[in-house]
Amino acid sequence: MTELYPAARVLLVMGGLGVVGLGLANARGAWAWLGLWVLLATGFAWKQEALAWRVVGESLRFDIAWPVVGLLAVWALFGASGVVRPASFLGVVAASALFGSMGAWVGVALAEPDDGRRARLVVAATGAALLTPWASPASLSLGGASLGVTALGALLALVGFASGGRNTVAAPRWGEVARAGLLLTWLVLLVWLLRQGGVPDFIATGLEALPPRLPGHSTLWLGTVATIVGSLLHPAGAALLAGVVLEHATQLRGEWAQEALRVGLTVGAGLPALLLTRARITVGLPLWVLQVLLALAYLAWRHTP
Repeated sequence: MTELYPAARVLLVMGGLGVVGLGLANARGAWAWLGLWVLLATGFAWKQEALAWRVVGESLRFDIAWPVVGLLAVWALFGASGVVRPASFLGVVAASALFGSMGAWVGVALAEPDDGRRARLVVAATGAALLTPWASPASLSLGGASLGVTALGALLALVGFASGGRNTVAAPRWGEVARAGLLLTWLVLLVWLLRQGGVPDFIATGLEALPPRLPGHSTLWLGTVATIVGSLLHPAGAALLAGVVLEHATQLRGEWAQEALRVGLTVGAGLPALLLTRARITVGLPLWVLQVLLALAYLAWRHTP
């Protein structure tokens, strides 16, 4: 068997560690053990000379988008606090649009006892995450706000309509805030390690090749892939990685990729949200699939010549 070149070995192993790590970050309790996974990835990168200790400090300073990380920290920490606990449709939409979808998901999980109604409200919060440029980690990391995406968010929020419900406010859950901060730290470091291994650059090369290879279909294809990625990986980690990929994809023209990634990652995140909030999957899954189909139809209509 032909032995892989060292760079290819680093790319494959780091890519595998990154995908698995970002996926497992959705599991309960990931804040406590994901650091060991990051340590494993660090050890491999160092052993393969993809990481040089003499430049670690400089790389951490310049290779991480700290303004985006700061915004994501606010998004994640406030969301985990569970201060806002909406249980009405309008309350959920407003909470997601104003304070972020994670806050709405957590609030619904704490405020709504009926798992079927909870499923509808989680779906509504997922759609409403497209209403503002700060409601989802993909929006914070990628931008791409437009009137079309805002209208799409309103339509997707209506998919989860449920009548009734009462909105409340509670004291912050400081323990959950600390856990969310630790988890975000591991995710930032993991994405940074993937950058050292060349994973985002490799993905960016493939992304730049889409328009000539799939003329008229590249937006729909990328949106589909982004939705799958969003349904499997942690929203904040996937958004950070996507931001680095677009930074490397310097040959792209227009905003089609940016918008496809933002819409796909945001809508895709609704599936793990249904699972983490213990919503009734038989109610939430069909509604989430409808959201996905509407989002992909929008991307095909908006950007396909």
